[in-house]
Amino acid sequence: MKKLMGAVLASALMFPVGSANAAELLKNLKVSGNLDWQFNSARNVQDFSSAADDAISNAGMRTMLHGDWDVLDDVHANVTLRKNDTQWGSVASAGQGAGTSQSVTAAGGVLGNTYIDRANVTIDKLFGHLDTTVGRQWYGQPGDLIWYVGPRDEQTQDVQSIDAVRVKTENDWMMFDGVAGIMTGSTLGSGAGAAADAHTDIKGFNLWWKGLPVKVNTFVWNRVAHLAAAGNPGAVASANDNLYVYGVKLRGEAAGGWFNLDLAKNAGECRNATAASTRCGVSAGAEILSSNYTGHAALLELGFNGDVANVGGIAPWASFGWGSGQSDSQSGTQDMFYGIGSDWRPGVINRRFTLAGTAAGPDALGSIAPAAANTAVGTNGLSNRVVWGLGTNFTPAALDQLTAGVQLWDYRLQRNDTKNGQTPAAAAGNKHLGTELALTANWRHSENVSLSAGWARYFTGGFIKEQVAADSPATFVYSDISVKF
Repeated sequence: MKKLMGAVLASALMFPVGSANAAELLKNLKVSGNLDWQFNSARNVQDFSSAADDAISNAGMRTMLHGDWDVLDDVHANVTLRKNDTQWGSVASAGQGAGTSQSVTAAGGVLGNTYIDRANVTIDKLFGHLDTTVGRQWYGQPGDLIWYVGPRDEQTQDVQSIDAVRVKTENDWMMFDGVAGIMTGSTLGSGAGAAADAHTDIKGFNLWWKGLPVKVNTFVWNRVAHLAAAGNPGAVASANDNLYVYGVKLRGEAAGGWFNLDLAKNAGECRNATAASTRCGVSAGAEILSSNYTGHAALLELGFNGDVANVGGIAPWASFGWGSGQSDSQSGTQDMFYGIGSDWRPGVINRRFTLAGTAAGPDALGSIAPAAANTAVGTNGLSNRVVWGLGTNFTPAALDQLTAGVQLWDYRLQRNDTKNGQTPAAAAGNKHLGTELALTANWRHSENVSLSAGWARYFTGGFIKEQVAADSPATFVYSDISVKF
């Protein structure tokens, strides 16, 4: 796909504007993009402690440029370029925002920090039925419980991609959407269990059924991490970690009400563990014996969209998620639920600061001492979690460009005991991670321009209080701007 991008850029240099050849190569070219700004101010999101100064105050911007055109009448190309390498005022990008301009070509300059997030072609009706996309691409919907790759809205404004072949086809009674590919060095979200591995294969499909009272999607996904003892000391040598996630998604709406229900189950062979963990079963000296994935999860979301005459629109909602935790690390089974690469990050603080999820720093909510490896409380997916949320959004009739909201979230471990490989400090039995309260506001300036702001506070639960002497709530204030063109 890099060759495809190179050919396009070369053609722009070789052919003068208006050339018939260049026009044919870029036939029906459509250029679009988006600019996303984040302004963050937070305290205690790293350690929930007032004993150390961990205040965050920063601003960042993500620029994305998309190009779509017809290579042939039945072949279509897509390329996305991105630059978001630094926060404002960072010296890391050769002084951007720090008193000097950023170089275009020098090391660390603009070109060196511009990335190709998508580069693919789509062939219409291959073999008469299959719309086939080949190359680097995105997949899924933001917030999906099982897996999603694409632009993310956490603090680093990261973008994940997959190099894959995707096929879609449909008829009067079903729609099939299948993917087979390799992740581009991503940690794959919650449950990756090892350092990023370019040889992580993902394959599977969504199968939507038509003509039913509710929308029904059955799915099967498989993630295979190719492991080696040298790169992963705790893994079973020469064996692959083979995770399956399968289940059903139900979607329905009527008379202003709506609901989403996801049910998922794990299968496969767990062989991905570090020397300090017994994630995959019984420890036998330096080797971690393999076990079977047996986790399961359920996520229910429902709400209502209504209007009150001369007052405005009101949209209350509720959410409940349950994902199994490890019941006994010595049993030879892995009961913790794992998604392929979940983007379900409920809340405001939790959603902005959980990309890393297990490492200390501004991108990990609550990786706290003394047992940081076992006490990261960021919730990305439903691995060992019980989460509920309540809230409502309100759009006043007199100011219909404004939507204000309030939300309350509660986060708990599904299991917490010494058989889960936890330290004694982390295994005192308390499962409550914390409760988050948030106020939000969104101003829709136009179809393509929006502004949002909010305040949130994360109150520590007993699980954290047992480990942090001077525990304090985490506080977050933000304002975002989004421009699409």
